[in-house]
Amino acid sequence: MKRTVLSVIAALGFALVLVDNSHAAPRKGGPSDEQVAIMKAAMPKQASAKPKKPRKMLVLSYQSHNHGRFAGEKALELMAEQTKAFELTFVRNTKDMAAIMIPEKLKEFDAVCVNNSTGGSGKAANGKTLVENLSDYVSAGGGLVGIHSATDNKFGEVFGGFFTGHPWSGKVAVKIDDPDHRLTKVFGGKGFPISDEIYQFAKIYTREKLRILLTLDMDIVKKRGKRADNDNAIAWVRKYGKGKVFYCSLGHNPKIFLEPKLLQFYLDGIQFALGDLEADTTPSGPLKTSGAGMADPKKLLKDGYVSMFNGKDMAGWIVPKGDNGHWKALDGVIDYDASSEAKGSKNLVSKDKYGNYKLHIEWRFKRTSGLYPMPTILPDGSHKKDANGKVIITRKPNADSGIFPRGYGKAQMNLWCWDCGSGEMYGIRLDKRLSAEVRAGAVPKVNADNPVGQWNAFDITVTGDRVTAVLNGKTVLENSQMPGIADEGPIVLQHHGGPIGKTGKFSPASSLVQFRNIYIKRLK
Repeated sequence: MKRTVLSVIAALGFALVLVDNSHAAPRKGGPSDEQVAIMKAAMPKQASAKPKKPRKMLVLSYQSHNHGRFAGEKALELMAEQTKAFELTFVRNTKDMAAIMIPEKLKEFDAVCVNNSTGGSGKAANGKTLVENLSDYVSAGGGLVGIHSATDNKFGEVFGGFFTGHPWSGKVAVKIDDPDHRLTKVFGGKGFPISDEIYQFAKIYTREKLRILLTLDMDIVKKRGKRADNDNAIAWVRKYGKGKVFYCSLGHNPKIFLEPKLLQFYLDGIQFALGDLEADTTPSGPLKTSGAGMADPKKLLKDGYVSMFNGKDMAGWIVPKGDNGHWKALDGVIDYDASSEAKGSKNLVSKDKYGNYKLHIEWRFKRTSGLYPMPTILPDGSHKKDANGKVIITRKPNADSGIFPRGYGKAQMNLWCWDCGSGEMYGIRLDKRLSAEVRAGAVPKVNADNPVGQWNAFDITVTGDRVTAVLNGKTVLENSQMPGIADEGPIVLQHHGGPIGKTGKFSPASSLVQFRNIYIKRLK
C-alpha cells in the first residue's frame, strides 16, 4: 500500500487518520476523480527549497464547509507525496485536537496547518485553551499555516487577523501587493482574476505587524466592504515570537486547489513556515493610500478637460507600427508589457498635438523587472560620491517609463523607482551645457511615489518652456525650465527596456506599466 501521509504515530497516544486514497471511491463532498487528476497534474513536482531535515506538519481539518476543506486536504496530501517536502498528520475532530494540542505532542511537528476550519475555542488536554497552546508553540519557533477560514477562528489571534465577514463571493480580482517578495515570485508581478469567497479583517489586523502579499484589487472590484481604507488583505506572512506564520484566505472554492500558481504559492508558504524557504517578514507598514490627486472625471470635464482615453480602445493614440498588441486597452486602462515588436520607436503617441496645457494622468507599475544599478541623485542634479570621488551605486528593484511633454524626449518626466522619485527630467539634469539652476530644477523636490502596484496621479502644467508637476498631491517640479522644447507637440508615453533576447527575462528598467484617467485641458 502506497502511503501519501505520515502514518499513525503510536507515541501520540490516540487515533489519527491514516490516509490512502489510491483505491478509494471519491470522498462525499470531496473532489471528484477528474478533479483529483487535474490537481495532481497542476501540483508542483518538487520542493522549492531542499528541506533542512525531514519535516512533519500537523493538519487541523475538523469543521467548516466540506467542499473547500476536503479539496484542501487532498491538495496537501498530493503536495506532500509529490514534492517530499514534508509529511502530514491529520486531525479531523475536536476531541483528537484537544488531545494533540499540548506542548509535549506539538513539539513533534515543525508546523501546524489550520485547513478551512472554524471554531478553535475549546480547551486542550492540559487545561489551557487551544489558542494559548498554539501561541506558546509558535512563539517558541513552531510554524503556522492557515487556509481560508483559519481566521474565522480563535486562532486568528496568532495569525494576525480575525474574519469579520465576506462581502465578496464570486469573481474578483487579486492584486500582488508585494511583487518583489519571494513568496509572490510565482505570479510574476501580475494580478489575476479569481472566483472565491473573499474575507475582510478587523480588530487586530494591521500592516504594522504583517507583511501583506496579496490583496483584493479595489481598483477593479466595485463592491466596497466595511473597511474605510479598503485594505482587504488576502495573504500575508509574519514573525510571531520565534515562529513563522503564513496565511492565505483563498480556498473556499475547491477549484482554487486546481490552479498551478496557487498550489505553488501554498507550497512556498508552507516551506517558509516550516523553516526551509527564506522570506522577508518585515511588516509592510502603514497603508500608503493612492487616493491623493486621483481623478474625479465629472469635475475635470466640468473644468474644461477632455478625455484622451475612452477606456475601451486605443482611439486617439498612435500605436507603434508592428507593435503586435503589446500596447492595448485592458479593463479600462492602457496596459503595456514592455514587449512591443515595433522596429522603430516603441513609444505610444497621442494623435493630437498640444501647446500649453494641463494634463491629468494616472499610472502604476505592475511589478519591477530586476535590480538596477542606481546612483543617488543630489538636489543639484549630481550624483553622490564616496570618499575617493567614485559615484556610489546601489542595485535596487526598478521599473521604468516616462511622459514626454510635447513629445520632447530630453524633458521626459521619468516614471521609475529611483530614490529621488518620479518626475525627474533625465536629459536636462545631465546636460552640463545648461546652467546649474536649470539642471537642479529637473530634480524632484520630493519622492511622492506610491509603492509599486499602487496607482499614482500626475497633474502636469506646461506653459511656454516651463513645467510644474504635482504627483499624488505633492509638487515635485515647480516652474522648471525645458530648454529647446517645441511650441507644440504630442503627449508621449515611453517604452523602456524589454525582454532580454529569448531568455524570457526583462531588463531591470522595463516599462511594465499601466495608465488610466487621462484628461487634458488646453491653455492659452
